[in-house]
Amino acid sequence: MNAGTSNATPFESMTVEDFDAFFAVNVRAPYFLVQQFLAILGNGSNIIFLSSLGARAAVGTLSAYASTKGAVNTLVKYFATMLGSRGRRGAWRDRYRHVAFHKD
Repeated sequence: MNAGTSNATPFESMTVEDFDAFFAVNVRAPYFLVQQFLAILGNGSNIIFLSSLGARAAVGTLSAYASTKGAVNTLVKYFATMLGSRGRRGAWRDRYRHVAFHKD
């Protein structure tokens, strides 16, 4: 699953509206999409989230975007804890690193 919107607005120029829009698309949408999928995901299902190197390293002027991808990385850990006992698996991936999770 990949949700992402970004722009290179510098920190000094970022508006509350822009910041909220990033979180609406990049964090809130995947969170509630997983919630809606629970009814159709069977045991052993997989959920894969795409993240970004920006969540782990300072890249240009993408501080708001990187914050959302860091939030997604954290969500994956919580989803693993909550859904792993139901036999559902997931992972997050950025360009350089793949982290799998499962709970038996």
